[in-house]
Amino acid sequence: MQSRSPILTKPINELPVSEELVRFMIFHGYENLQELIKEKTSKLQRSKGWNVMCFESLLNILGKHNCLDMLSED
Repeated sequence: MQSRSPILTKPINELPVSEELVRFMIFHGYENLQELIKEKTSKLQRSKGWNVMCFESLLNILGKHNCLDMLSED
């Protein structure tokens, strides 16, 4: 997956996202948003620590950077 926005490859500690999403990403070993959005939302929803705050934070940042279409529901 080629990055369309620099925000996708920024390290976790540089992301303007919720603490919940940062904790989730660290716990599961995701280094940046690009790695996270490779997962299907159905898998994320079944993952330990994933909650509504994580999902809202992810949607917000992807929306702000015109990358929302990169998130797959299947």
